[in-house]
Amino acid sequence: MPSASLLPFFIFLAIVESLAFGIGMSLLIDYWEAGKKDQFAFLAIVWLLISWWPHDNLHRVIDESNYVHLLFIEYGFHVTLIIAGFVLARYVIKEWAKK
Repeated sequence: MPSASLLPFFIFLAIVESLAFGIGMSLLIDYWEAGKKDQFAFLAIVWLLISWWPHDNLHRVIDESNYVHLLFIEYGFHVTLIIAGFVLARYVIKEWAKK
């Protein structure tokens, strides 16, 4: 359990992550059709917003002394987040080149 002085920082982080997850799910549901135009960029944005929730919660439920499970989580999330960043960088560069 964190100390009382650290607890507000954990609470704030949980609030920000919850908002990001909610916005990401809202985008996914409400803008699915519009997102098909630039599908990879759309999915990258959604993944960047929603991936924190399952990532954090998987860390909470696995035995972190099992390094195989830990590697699956780390690669499954960190590598895909890096790929999402590359996708968005490519999208932005293409858009800038149009101007």
